[in-house]
Amino acid sequence: MAVTPSPCLKKTAWVLACFLFSACRPSDTRIASQAISAAQAIDSGVSVQVSHGVATLTGPVKDHATQLAVSAAVHEVKGVQQVRDETTITKAAQPPPPQVLSAEEQLKRRIDSSFKAENIEGVDVKVAAGEVTLTGQAKTDDLTKIMQIVDDAGPKKIINQIIVNDSTQEEDSSQ
Repeated sequence: MAVTPSPCLKKTAWVLACFLFSACRPSDTRIASQAISAAQAIDSGVSVQVSHGVATLTGPVKDHATQLAVSAAVHEVKGVQQVRDETTITKAAQPPPPQVLSAEEQLKRRIDSSFKAENIEGVDVKVAAGEVTLTGQAKTDDLTKIMQIVDDAGPKKIINQIIVNDSTQEEDSSQ
């Protein structure tokens, strides 16, 4: 004759089995600690929270491959039953587009850099509609060089409003 356990005994056995099963399972705190280590070994920006064996990943990752690697690493941690990946892929900062200079700005930069190379100071250059307007002061000896530089840059027109100032030369020659 077969012995049939009483309903009370079945209930007690069930409670005892549940208690033993939960006692053998690692705690969420221990799982979280190991999951955080696994995730951050791949990407330090990932956060991990564990509740009832479910690991939730959050934070930015650089690309899809990193996202998959972090998820797989956390899934391998003992006690993780499921991984919820809520990480976001951040787009890498794009370099600014190259600066496109207008024809006027290119012309002005050519003239300014030539003036600098020839040590010409005191002359201001303005460019509008391909016309170069020169203002400021210069020595007579530099005037020919200035006009040559501007002409070589290729403007449509040169408007020369430079004031010739030879006072420094006169002081040098009188001494």
